[in-house]
Amino acid sequence: MSTALYNVADQVMEYMAKQDTESMIRSLLDVAGSVDHLLTCNGDTALMIAGARGYVRVAQNLVAAGANINKTNAYGWTALSQSAVKGHFAVRIHDS
Repeated sequence: MSTALYNVADQVMEYMAKQDTESMIRSLLDVAGSVDHLLTCNGDTALMIAGARGYVRVAQNLVAAGANINKTNAYGWTALSQSAVKGHFAVRIHDS
């Protein structure tokens, strides 16, 4: 993944974590049409990035908005596997 693209995706997640996540998710839906829109060239979605960064509230809101918890990136990683490998065990991603 390009460093510049990764940094942009990271900045979006940091912003979502600090702001009103629900309005950010609505914006993502308006712009991309799906909460599962790929944000990086490696196929990471917003949920995957939120999980890898430990943004629990963002991840919960994305799942509530219909994010696919089983979607994999180009390397076969799901949001849950990225979360676990980074040590963010508070991010428990599951269907409601």
